[in-house]
Amino acid sequence: MSTEDDAPIPPGVGPTKDFPQGKLDEFDEGGLNIAVSHEIRGAHRVVRVDFGKPLAWLAMDAETTMAFASLIVKHAMALKGHR
Repeated sequence: MSTEDDAPIPPGVGPTKDFPQGKLDEFDEGGLNIAVSHEIRGAHRVVRVDFGKPLAWLAMDAETTMAFASLIVKHAMALKGHR
C-alpha cells in the first residue's frame, strides 16, 4: 500500500507548538495532535493515523500511549465489523 500525498490533513491535526511535559531533548519539536480513522476503499480496509507532518519519532507518556492504542483498536474493530 502506498501513501497518498494528496490526502487532506484533518482540521486541528499537526504541531501544537507547546511542550506539555517539557522538552525531551534537542530534537523534540513539541506537542502533536493526531487523527485516527478507518477507511474502506474497495478491497482495502485500513486504519489511518494522520500526524499532519513528517515524523522521525514519537514519544508519549503511559496514559497517552494507552489511549492511542485503544483508539487504534477501536478503529480496527470497526473494520472487522465491515467484512
